[in-house]
Amino acid sequence: MVQLIKRNFDSKTINNIIIMIGNKDRNQLLPYKSNVNNVENKFKLFIKYDFNYEFLNKSIYELYKKLSNDYLFLKNKKFLIVNNVNYNLGAILINDFKLNKSIHFKYKKCNNTNCNICKFSLNYHFFNCRNLMLPFKSHSTCYSLGIIYIIFCMKCKLFYIGESERSV
Repeated sequence: MVQLIKRNFDSKTINNIIIMIGNKDRNQLLPYKSNVNNVENKFKLFIKYDFNYEFLNKSIYELYKKLSNDYLFLKNKKFLIVNNVNYNLGAILINDFKLNKSIHFKYKKCNNTNCNICKFSLNYHFFNCRNLMLPFKSHSTCYSLGIIYIIFCMKCKLFYIGESERSV
């Protein structure tokens, strides 16, 4: 409401609209849809999303149309291709995706006494930052290429997140 008033909307009009919406029956605004009957009329194909699969998706849909003309049991069934999204940092932080907890990738020290990176590293499978645990998505060492790194500034208390094609 405050944002609307900042944009010069009339506060009385906003209040009246809020009261009007509050008096509406939620069940009428958002009716419950049962999918029990529709489940039997659908085929779903789950594949990982890749921009390069767009042609593949079209080809599969065309093939299904041809098959449904030849086989009567497919005639009234809907075919859906469901694209699974790969996990990335944005998906974890913004969309609150749940990760598969059974796979634990680790950072492994090289055990070289002169290694300046491994002196400050731990053999963990996650990065813990103020009780936010970010899991590692692959096994890594100080020689790993294509890294994402996080630097904490002690002076301004901010984090810098970057990526590099080079090793640490």
